[in-house]
Amino acid sequence: MKTIRNYALILVTVLGFNAQNQASDGPTQTIVEIAQSTNTFNTLLAAVGAAELASWVDNAAPKTLFAPTDDAFAKLPAGTVESLLLPENKETLTQILLFHLVEGSVTSGQLSTGYVETLSRTGLWVNTSNGVVLNGNANVTTPDVLAKNGVIHIIDEVLLPPSDNIVDLVAADPELSTLAAALTAADLLNTVRDGRPFTVFAPTNAAFEALPAGVLDSLLLPENKGDLTNILLYHVVAGSVYSNNLANGPVGMVNGGSITVDTTGPIFEFTGGAASPVAVDIVANNGVVHKIDKVLLPSSEDLVAVLSGDSRFSTLVTAVGAAELVEAIQGLGGATIFAPTNAAFEALPAGMLQLLLQPENKALLQNVILYHTLVANYYAAGLQTNVYPTLAGAELPIMVDTNGVTVDFGPMVSEANILASNGVIHAIDGVILPPLNMADTLKQDGRYTTLVAALEATGLFATLNTAGPFTLLAPTDTAFAKLPAGTLETLLAEEGLTTLTNILLAHVIDGRRDAGELLTAPFDTLQGKTINLHWVGDHLMIGDEAVVTKSDFPVWNGTIHTIDTVLLP
Repeated sequence: MKTIRNYALILVTVLGFNAQNQASDGPTQTIVEIAQSTNTFNTLLAAVGAAELASWVDNAAPKTLFAPTDDAFAKLPAGTVESLLLPENKETLTQILLFHLVEGSVTSGQLSTGYVETLSRTGLWVNTSNGVVLNGNANVTTPDVLAKNGVIHIIDEVLLPPSDNIVDLVAADPELSTLAAALTAADLLNTVRDGRPFTVFAPTNAAFEALPAGVLDSLLLPENKGDLTNILLYHVVAGSVYSNNLANGPVGMVNGGSITVDTTGPIFEFTGGAASPVAVDIVANNGVVHKIDKVLLPSSEDLVAVLSGDSRFSTLVTAVGAAELVEAIQGLGGATIFAPTNAAFEALPAGMLQLLLQPENKALLQNVILYHTLVANYYAAGLQTNVYPTLAGAELPIMVDTNGVTVDFGPMVSEANILASNGVIHAIDGVILPPLNMADTLKQDGRYTTLVAALEATGLFATLNTAGPFTLLAPTDTAFAKLPAGTLETLLAEEGLTTLTNILLAHVIDGRRDAGELLTAPFDTLQGKTINLHWVGDHLMIGDEAVVTKSDFPVWNGTIHTIDTVLLP
C-alpha cells in the first residue's frame, strides 16, 4: 500500500506541475525548475548540486533526463548516496548523473528497443516491449514531462553505468584471453583502457586459432609489433556503435582501413573473408565490445596501390608520382581521395596537364592533388552538403542531393566507396582545381579594380598572394568612389603611399576568420585598427562604418569579406 500511495503522490504532483508548466506557446519551466517545484526529486537535486551540474542541466541546450525519484535513491544500499555526495567522489557521481541524460529532447514515443548513447558516452539499454524499461530494471513511471529545455521521464530506479572498461571486460572473459595477450604485446592496454569511447570487434580464442599455423606466434614477436598493432586497430571503431545502430555499408576503423557491414547476416566483411558476431553489445564504461568468430585482416593495398591497380586512374597515379606524394599518401592513417578518372584529366584545357606535370610546377601539382584529399574517411553515405578540410589546407565544397554527390560545384562522383587499407576513394568525372590566392582572386573580379591598383602601388599585392592565411575586408570600387573627391588620387601619389599602406592594412586581419568567428570578439587588423562585427537588423556591420555585403568567400590563402565602405584608421 505504501508503494501505491507513493506513486499516487508522484502522479498527482506531476500532473500539477505539468499543468502549471504548460502555456499556449509551450513549456515555461526548465528541467531544474520543474524538479525544484516538487518534493519528489530532493536527492536528485542534491546530487546535481554536489556534481556542480545544475547550471549545465539548466542551460538552453535540449536534453532528456531520466529522473530517479527520492524513493529510487532510497533503494540504493545504505550509505551509498551519502558516499556519492562526498567531494572526493564527485567524478563518480558525475558519471552516474550523466548516465541519466541523453542529448536532445526524446519523448517516450521516439524511444525504441535498443541502446541509446547517454551523455556519459555509455550505452543505456531501452526496452519498449511493455512500457519503457531502462537497463533491465528501471521503469519509466511518468513519461514526457515537457520542459522548455528538454523532457523528463520519471523512473523508479537509479541507473548505474557499467564499472568495467573495455580492457577489464576482455581480461575477465576466458574466450578473449588471446586478444588480451595481443593487446599486451602491442602495448595497447592503456590506449584501450583510458580512451573513450571505442567499439571493439573482439576475436575469440577460436578465431585466433583459426589463423594459419604460426601466424599468431609470429605476430606476438617484438619485431612484429607494428603489424600486430595495425591488425588490432583494424578491430576498433572510434565511438560506441551498438548492434541496433549498425547499418549496411563501410565502417571506418581506427587504423584507417574499412570493413563492410551486411546486417542481413549480420557479417563483417574484410579483404579475403568475413566474420560473424558471437555475442554483441557487451557494454563497458568506455565503449562496447562485440565478440566475433574471425580475426579481421586489413588489406595490404593502400590508397596508392588501389589506384595503381585500376587502369581508370593511371593519369592520377602518374601525377602523384610527379608530385612526389606517393610516400605521403601511403602513410596516411585514414583519408578520402576524390579520384579523377583518365577521362577527367583529358577534359582539362589543352596543355594544362602537361604544364602541371613539368618539374618546375611540382608545388602547384601537389596543391591540386591534395585539394582532392580529405583528412579523414568519408564514405558516400556519410557525406553531406558542407565544406570539408583538405590536405591542401583549403576547404572543399561538397553538395549532396537526389542527383548524387557533386564536388566543388562541378564534378560528380561516378563510383563511390572504393576501399583501401588507409582510406576510401570516390571516382569523379572532373578535375577540381584549388581556388586562387587572395590577390589573384581580386584581380579576376571586376568589382575590385581600385583595390587591386592600391595593392599594386603599395607592394601589398604580392603579400596577399603569400601563404598567409589572411582575412581581407575588401572595399569595392563603389566603396572607394565614396571617398571625398581627389582623395584616391592623393593616396596613389608617391607621397601618399605610406598613408595608403596603413589604410589597406586596416582591412587585413591575420588568420582565416569567417564571419561567425569575427562575431565572437573584436579583432585587430595588421594596422592595429580594432574591428567589431555585429548585426544591425538584417545588416552585418563593421562598427558603424561599413556593411559587409558578402561574407566568407574562401580563397587559397584566406577569406574575403566584401564591404561597402573604405575603413579609415
